[in-house]
Amino acid sequence: MSFNYEFDKTYLVACSYGPDSMALLNILVENDYRPIVCHVNYHRRPESNLEQKGLETFCATHKLELKVLDTTGLEPKGNFQAWAREIRYQFFKRVYEEKKADGLFVAHQEDDLIETYLIQKARKSLVFYYGIAEQTTIMGMKVLRPLLKKSKASLQRYCRINHVPFSIDSSNLTDHYLRNRIRHNVVEVMNYQQRQSILSEIEAKNLELGKRISAVNATFAPFHELPISQIDKLTDDDFGLVIYTFISKTLPAFPVSKTRANEIRKICQSSKPNIEIPLGHKWVLAKSYGLFRIIPKTSAAGFSYTLEHPGQLDTPYFTLDFTHESKNRNVGLEDYPLTIRSYRAGDEISVGKITKRINRLFIDWKMPADLRKRWPIIVNHSGKPIYVPRFSVGFVSPINSNFKVK
Repeated sequence: MSFNYEFDKTYLVACSYGPDSMALLNILVENDYRPIVCHVNYHRRPESNLEQKGLETFCATHKLELKVLDTTGLEPKGNFQAWAREIRYQFFKRVYEEKKADGLFVAHQEDDLIETYLIQKARKSLVFYYGIAEQTTIMGMKVLRPLLKKSKASLQRYCRINHVPFSIDSSNLTDHYLRNRIRHNVVEVMNYQQRQSILSEIEAKNLELGKRISAVNATFAPFHELPISQIDKLTDDDFGLVIYTFISKTLPAFPVSKTRANEIRKICQSSKPNIEIPLGHKWVLAKSYGLFRIIPKTSAAGFSYTLEHPGQLDTPYFTLDFTHESKNRNVGLEDYPLTIRSYRAGDEISVGKITKRINRLFIDWKMPADLRKRWPIIVNHSGKPIYVPRFSVGFVSPINSNFKVK
């Protein structure tokens, strides 16, 4: 087997010491490539250290540079497979940048492609590609998968015929994970005709999906905020694709199922103007007055800063320069010391003879709920709110403003 990748480039190869990755590594060596080998030792199995030693011996024999991530001391968080993938690719990314690499070889093969497609169908996942793409970008790395037309069995035969050392991951022999169940009970019992039939199905679905993605991107790709009135007119399939595309701009690896997309569609039709949908631990999909935005999850704890006398403040929420001018913010010398803080329930402000609840102002201004949590209010020395910056959709404070909301 020969590859057509440029020889004057720097490549990494992900190697677990399983038959697939060892076959890939040996084929690269046979074709005179000199990749930098990247291995992660999770210490999850008794044979983990022996596998690392075997890979060290192989690399020393062929004069290949080996980079190893030892996860001793790292505690898995949540689903082990998801956690393992995250730290694995973070490790690859560090080496990729350190070596100024041009590509990362990964040993996914035909069985992996079929398994992935069947998992996507079982989970009703929204995807940009069915199965596994031969080339893609992950965390800014060009990922190359040259073995997608080779079966797992053929790669094991290659290793045995060519005396390439490898180890079988004992965790793959159980049915603990969905992928293993599909592998053992479906893919491994397929005959040649069945494999070709499903590969043809994947190809056809990717062709149709590619056309839909092009059409959707032509309309919605430029949007940083999604207009709900427009996307709600789409078919369920295209609506899901738009939502998945939109979320992926901020969270490339975040899974979106058809069920989740349908839930989001119901939120589109809700009469509530402000709704937040958690996207993991740090982000939310926020519905705010006819728009969807992806924003960091905000704390409801609030903030409070004190300005003892005319001067300057620079905070994560606002900048303030009252050194020379503050009357335009309804602030006089008699109001000091000032408190600049976030909204509190019951806050009111007087404008002339009219007193109005500040939360009512927020509603009138159609301020998104997440902004209300961090919108600054100026309070005088007696605790009375005396100034609230006005909000309007699309408003940006002038550069030279003496009070600017960030």
